[in-house]
Amino acid sequence: MKDSAAPAGDVSLAFLVIALTFSHSMAAMAMMVLPAVAPLVAREYAVDPSLVGYQISIVSVGLLISLVTVGNLSRKLGACRANQIGHAMVGIGVLLMLLPSIAFLLPGSLVIGLGFGLLAPSASALLIRFAPPARRNFVFSVHQTSIPLGGMVAALGAPVVAVNFGWRWAFAAAFMLIAAAIALMQVGRRRWDDDRDPAARALAGNPFAGFMANWRERRLRRLSLAGFSFCWAQFCVSAFTVVACVQALEMSLIAAGTVLMTVQIANAAGRMIAGWIADRKAHVCTPVTATSRMPSSA
Repeated sequence: MKDSAAPAGDVSLAFLVIALTFSHSMAAMAMMVLPAVAPLVAREYAVDPSLVGYQISIVSVGLLISLVTVGNLSRKLGACRANQIGHAMVGIGVLLMLLPSIAFLLPGSLVIGLGFGLLAPSASALLIRFAPPARRNFVFSVHQTSIPLGGMVAALGAPVVAVNFGWRWAFAAAFMLIAAAIALMQVGRRRWDDDRDPAARALAGNPFAGFMANWRERRLRRLSLAGFSFCWAQFCVSAFTVVACVQALEMSLIAAGTVLMTVQIANAAGRMIAGWIADRKAHVCTPVTATSRMPSSA
């Protein structure tokens, strides 16, 4: 991969970052709606609200399956189209959760995870291609705020909608925002997908090739384990904050959502600060490349 950015052409880098950040935020918001309204959903279905933890686990399973199997989809269809397909799958998962049975929460969560797994690889492909190297870490960190931004929208908006109109309307609103995200990405698709290769394979030949290549490199292995630990803590906080506040602290659903929103604000700020620091300390870091050791997926 060349360490230079492709010219943005008629679609600016700023618009690309805005479109990716907004769209990824809406997908993250859709994923976090259920934890934000879990007490109301649990009351309707007469189950323990703590079972929301299983929903996050199922989303994670779908995400993992998607990441290790369809990593070449961006190359075949174009990163923008792969991103849109991921959002469409998230939207389908949300619609499944609207159906009047708790049984549909499980397949809905799985489909959301499968779609969500397409977003990070496709977004990274676009940002690596168009972001200049000197600002690449900061650009990535701005895009990474999409996860806590989506959490903020879910934490603040979903409880308000659920309390006033019913929890299913919170999912309906999430679906409409996902549709808006797909439409926004279409604006730049012709330019962003002009490097697609229709002859490429969509499915990875060896789904574990990337994992094994990272694991063999000591620094990447440590980085992966650190990332795993961070994601574990993040998902626990996102999944159980509202439930804990409502059940243990006897807060209202809206007040509990405000607590979760505060956590997500700090999350977003930390990501941007980390990216800013990384750009300024890049000269003291030694690049680590695992792709040279990665077995061919052909």
